[in-house]
This record gives sequence, C-alpha cells and structure tokens, in this order.
Amino acid sequence: LRRREPDAAAIERRRVRDALLTHVNAGRRIGGFDERRGYLIVDA
Repeated sequence: LRRREPDAAAIERRRVRDALLTHVNAGRRIGGFDERRGYLIVDA
C-alpha cells in the first residue's frame, strides 16, 4: 500500500496510531500483535 498509494497509507498509519494512543492514554497497554486480530490491547 505504501508504494501504490502513499497518501492512503499515511492516513491509515495515522488512524492506527491515534486509536492506539486512545487506549494507552486510558491506562491500557499493547500486549502483542496477532496476525488475524491485529494489536492486542490489555489492561495495564
């Protein structure tokens, strides 16, 4: 996606970062990554 549509890829990366920060700022942490489910958010 980065090579074919760099602008769309940048938007998607920003969306993911913003979503992760929402969880981290709420006291959760990233517990890992699953190929099917994506980032695993757990209580800190």
